[in-house]
Amino acid sequence: MKKLLTSIAFLSIVFYANAQELEFGIKAGINTGKGSVSEIKSWSNDPQTFNSLNGGVYGRLKVMLVGLYVQPEVVLNSRSGVYKFSDATNGSISFEATNKALYVDVPVLLGLKMLKLFRVYAGPNFQFLVNQETTFSNISGGVLPTKKDLNKQNTGVQIGVGLDLWKLRLDGKWDWNPGSMGNFMEYNNNAPTLKNSMFTVQLGFKLWGIL
Repeated sequence: MKKLLTSIAFLSIVFYANAQELEFGIKAGINTGKGSVSEIKSWSNDPQTFNSLNGGVYGRLKVMLVGLYVQPEVVLNSRSGVYKFSDATNGSISFEATNKALYVDVPVLLGLKMLKLFRVYAGPNFQFLVNQETTFSNISGGVLPTKKDLNKQNTGVQIGVGLDLWKLRLDGKWDWNPGSMGNFMEYNNNAPTLKNSMFTVQLGFKLWGIL
């Protein structure tokens, strides 16, 4: 975390030295998505779609190259999931696992602004786990599942489009983790790996800026 913040500070200084525009603001939005987990041996699973909220702050530095900018953010983000597991060979054995995880997301996005209104951007999203709640329900037969801890840090990817109107900043982005986020449960000596993807809509407001 310390190394990441140092790198962001260094990049900010470099871009600031060549900046034509600098702004800071707040943002909040809603996520909709679905997690995916690997199978438990012969078991099948049925992930359910989730909705969650996010909110935080952003900074934007526009550099001399036409329309190019860098935008670091710090966002409190929730990623949840309900997974229905069932034994493919014995339908009478099943259970549901609910996992709720709260993260501090630090995306560092490189974008291009066009016609003074539209934006496209992409970049890595550094995720830091703050809290995890894992519960089990509707257990029918078999061995009881147990909770495990997800990875404390992950790196995801964000890609999106945006619209700037006055001081309002509207964004629609795709957020996903190409790698494993860890294991939130174990069943019968098998711990399925978790991946996550979601679509996020955010509305931001420019609080301060210089041209």
